Amino acid sequence: MRAIATRKQPVYTASGAVESGRYIDKNDRCEIGGITQNLLIPITYPAGGGTRQAYVRSLEGFIQG
Repeated sequence: MRAIATRKQPVYTASGAVESGRYIDKNDRCEIGGITQNLLIPITYPAGGGTRQAYVRSLEGFIQG
């Protein structure tokens, strides 16, 4: 599913730890995957001229786009 971030939000590792210094910016266009066994949501987001993969805990703060 494609989504747009409506606010700045942190991203997490696969084990659920916050990735220090990394976040999704407001208005970033992201690709969201299915929920993992750890109840985290995989996400691909723009970062430094490319994309990066991480996880979010909730879809709050995203709209479909």
